[in-house]
Amino acid sequence: MRIRNRNRIPLLILVMSSVAVLVLGVTIFVLFMAASEQNKRIMMSYAEHQASMLQSVMELVPEQTRLNAEPPQLVVDHIRQTLARNPVITDSGEMLFAYRADNFISYVSPYRFATETPPVLSEDDPSVQAMKLALDGNAGVMYTRDYRGVMVLAAFVPVENMNLGIVVKIDAEEVRKPFIYIALYATLATFCIIVLGILVVQKLTKPLIDTLEENESKYRTLFESANEGIMVISDRIEECNDQVTRLLGYEKSELIGRRIVDFTPERQPQGDHSATMERDRFELARQGKPQYYLWRSRRKDGEEIDLDVMLKAVRVGNRTVLLTTLLDITDRRRAEIELRHKEKEVAEAREHLAHMARLSTMGEMAAGIAHEINQPLAAISAYAQGCKRMLDAGLANISDLAEPLEKIATQAIRAGEVIRRLRSFIKKSASELELMDVNELVSEVVQLAEVDARKHGIAVHLHLAKQLPEVRVDPVQLQQVILNLIRNALEAMEETPRERARVDVHTAQEESGQVSIRVVDTGPGLSEDVLKRVFDPFFTTKSTGMGMGLSISHSIITAHGGQLCAHNNVNASGVTFTVLLMARPARLPDIIGNAAI
Repeated sequence: MRIRNRNRIPLLILVMSSVAVLVLGVTIFVLFMAASEQNKRIMMSYAEHQASMLQSVMELVPEQTRLNAEPPQLVVDHIRQTLARNPVITDSGEMLFAYRADNFISYVSPYRFATETPPVLSEDDPSVQAMKLALDGNAGVMYTRDYRGVMVLAAFVPVENMNLGIVVKIDAEEVRKPFIYIALYATLATFCIIVLGILVVQKLTKPLIDTLEENESKYRTLFESANEGIMVISDRIEECNDQVTRLLGYEKSELIGRRIVDFTPERQPQGDHSATMERDRFELARQGKPQYYLWRSRRKDGEEIDLDVMLKAVRVGNRTVLLTTLLDITDRRRAEIELRHKEKEVAEAREHLAHMARLSTMGEMAAGIAHEINQPLAAISAYAQGCKRMLDAGLANISDLAEPLEKIATQAIRAGEVIRRLRSFIKKSASELELMDVNELVSEVVQLAEVDARKHGIAVHLHLAKQLPEVRVDPVQLQQVILNLIRNALEAMEETPRERARVDVHTAQEESGQVSIRVVDTGPGLSEDVLKRVFDPFFTTKSTGMGMGLSISHSIITAHGGQLCAHNNVNASGVTFTVLLMARPARLPDIIGNAAI
């Protein structure tokens, strides 16, 4: 969230100051009320004390004299002596004594703040309200106006068994005055403290606010300048950066408050309903499982774009929101589709090249293959002619013909097997992967290679490990690799004495779990420079050939997720070519796109 302005802190200080002043005012008022009650109790106590004193004096007066309306002279003298001794209660204090005569109230004591003799006033006079209540037998405290018209706090009590009332009063201003000064001083002190507090708070908070504003500016800059679209979502979009507006073509005001699904087609490319997918993804993200997925959206102009979406739940205050990033991958997906088409075309071209390489290999082996086929055909012809001669001479019976016919069938099977292997090798494969037994594939291709082996006068020895796991391969392409390695080994030993020339083909399972096929020759070996370049396209040490055989083989094995490497034998002459394949891979594509090059 932005720190939109600095005025929030001074405003907070002002609010707190107002509260402080209010509390101060309430406190002063409570203290004033408490002091007022204390003054009331003191004045009431003083009035009651004077009434008690007068009652004591009254006991000295003859009984018949007590019944008079006018106070006895003894009481009047006592009153005057009391006032003479205690003329002043406070600065504005005054004690009044009066009795009732008919409908008038006659004051025994003189006014403190007037020169006239004790007056006689009508009961309707506003200044005698407190005294009237006392003469009626009531006691209490009240605010009223006195003979000066000044508001006073007056305590009034009657003198029992006498037609006499006592009023003790002080000016209300005197009661309030201390608290007015206290209020003024307290308010001034509070104001000074508030001003000082504001200055201190501003001094202390300014660096923090500056830092927060600087950080907010940095994060806002990062937020707005990010290459990805960034949104904050609850159920609807709460915030977004400018990149989102560029991606979708809407203004921020058009995006805020709406759902992502409002800008999408009804269904996603994978077939999911957009609203259902949005709900499910949001729920998983809120459970603490970040979501990464492809999302197709629709711009304001109607163009559909592909977005790479990341959802992650984050805490903001006391609630959870979804931080969402959007990356436009429309161009990338189009490029990927185009790339797949190109790769398919390249794969087809490479497959064609591999097929032509197999045909070329068969062309080079044609003479040996013809000889391989001619042998069983010649045997078949000889056995057939022998049977015919026996039949023509009338010398044969069924039992005599059984053996030559069985031999004819055997040779026919032999010829058919040669042709089958040949057709299998040269057929154009669709690069389909199958779970295959390595030993079976190697045995079959070694039989096919015996044609060249006999031509070179070199024996091929087969060493098969037991209980090998199956591998997922294209059998035609793997046999092409093994045959090419065997033929290269045979050709490498043209100048090697025949008594020590041999090719060994080994199968094994490595400690890594991979299945290995090794073709080992006893030739002169290869130089370090040749070993580094042996799998490069068009590189060859032969006087004839294009130098594509080993390059094609390397590409085929790599496409299978395996390895093809070569090294000179350590303790003997010659070279070892090793094919490493994964045993039962967890997942490989059904079609090897670039298996053959």
